[in-house]
Amino acid sequence: MIRFGILVLLAVALSACAQLPGTSGTVGSQEPAPVPDAGGSQAASPTAALLEQGRRQSADGDYDQAIASLERALRIEPANPWLWLELAQIHRSAGNEGQADGHARKALSLAGSDRAAEQAARRFLGE
Repeated sequence: MIRFGILVLLAVALSACAQLPGTSGTVGSQEPAPVPDAGGSQAASPTAALLEQGRRQSADGDYDQAIASLERALRIEPANPWLWLELAQIHRSAGNEGQADGHARKALSLAGSDRAAEQAARRFLGE
């Protein structure tokens, strides 16, 4: 009976460590969930909601609120290059070219092995 209890506890502990679909599998990982892009990938739910909200605000011409929404998303996923690119686009739309370029450069520095993000950042910067 004690062995069975130990096995149950071990199984529970191992299942808590199991990798969930769509996660990086490491606790406290800085690996960001991708933002919807041309490749069709999906963002984490809170980030996706903020991204969509920012896109709506930007489309309505409310750039200050759109920027605030994207900055909130970046507090959740600061290493996500797609969020930095989205923020860069909003700044460009608002006429803040210097900030737009700075955010695109940040995206480029975070792209790592994400070739699509790297290429998008380079296109944004005109490279």
